Amino acid sequence: MNNLLEQISKKLDIKPNQNLIGLTIGLITVGVAEFFSLRYLFVFGSITTIIFLLSVESTTRSYTKNYCLNKMIEISDKKKVNNIL
Repeated sequence: MNNLLEQISKKLDIKPNQNLIGLTIGLITVGVAEFFSLRYLFVFGSITTIIFLLSVESTTRSYTKNYCLNKMIEISDKKKVNNIL
């Protein structure tokens, strides 16, 4: 399974972290449970998917916030340098 994920990530040129891998496994679990009508597996997969979805969302939000703050600082530093010159 891990080898398959590595091959897919190399072809798509992405670097999945544990959050995306967990989310993918949760969604696959929900799909298998739905296909075979397994109620308890569906509940487990749904809970797993929700947890990892929240984790991906919070990670993306914090990375975006840090990126924007760094860009704003970088832009303000350039303006200060231009004002001095």
